[in-house]
Amino acid sequence: MAVPAPAPAPKITGLEQPLPVVGPQFCMSYDVELTVTEKIICKDGDSAVTDANGNVVLKLKGRLLGIHQKRWLCDASGTTIVTMQQKIRSVHSRWNMYRGDSTSQSDLICTIKTPNLIQIKPEFDVFFASNTSEQHCDFKVKKGYNNQNMTFYLGNTDKVVAQIYVRENMKTKMLQQDSYGLTIYTNMDYAFVVAMTSILDSLYTED
Repeated sequence: MAVPAPAPAPKITGLEQPLPVVGPQFCMSYDVELTVTEKIICKDGDSAVTDANGNVVLKLKGRLLGIHQKRWLCDASGTTIVTMQQKIRSVHSRWNMYRGDSTSQSDLICTIKTPNLIQIKPEFDVFFASNTSEQHCDFKVKKGYNNQNMTFYLGNTDKVVAQIYVRENMKTKMLQQDSYGLTIYTNMDYAFVVAMTSILDSLYTED
């Protein structure tokens, strides 16, 4: 009699306590499902972030400035919540994330970079501004085996705090749009994850 294969270990998701990276108002006591839709033909245009009911909750904007990029996360009314800027003259691919419409070091939230110069499978580390030694990352993002999904982990643990996956349907193809589905698990800051999605879109393309 064949011995059945062991069941896969259950995925550990969510956090016991809120982790307000951008702000406590973005940490929910339940899982949040969002969709990011951007036009392929206009990469520097706005991207709409909608909830499960189709309501616009956030917006993403981007612009190519010389040899580096700059992006913004805004609320539904267009007020800037987060500024993201590509760091030039860096050995690793690196972006910085700042509060509001600032790029001052005092408003730095975190930095995102590749852990290795040569990677067989792309992954990225996130370090809070207070983590100046960068010996251990605060978040790690890995690409899935299907080369489309991305998973956010809390540091170097197995705890999943968010997932991003590519959505494809006839409507988005006809409108020449990219569409990403986001699952942000309990108590994780969903504004931070949305901002990270914009940065990762650039980093994975670059990588």
